[in-house]
Amino acid sequence: MKDDFTLDDEAAHGTTKQERAADRMDAVIALYARAVGASGEPDTTVLTDMLADVMHWAAARDLEFADSLRVAEGHFDAETDG
Repeated sequence: MKDDFTLDDEAAHGTTKQERAADRMDAVIALYARAVGASGEPDTTVLTDMLADVMHWAAARDLEFADSLRVAEGHFDAETDG
C-alpha cells in the first residue's frame, strides 16, 4: 500500500480508468489505514475494515448501503465491459 495522500487526477498516472481509480484508491486506503492505526496491515484487512465503517456510516445516515453497492457494481460493469 502506498503512503501517498494526493487525490487529484495529476497524481493518478495510470492510463486506463481502472489504473487511475487504483491510484486514487491507494491514497484513500492509506489515509484510512493511518486514521484507524492500521498502517502496515494487509490491504484486504484495511479494505474490509473500511467497508464495515462505510456501512456503519451509511446506517447512521439512513442510507441504504446495499442499494449504493448495486449501483456501484453497475457502474463498474459498464466501465469494465463487465
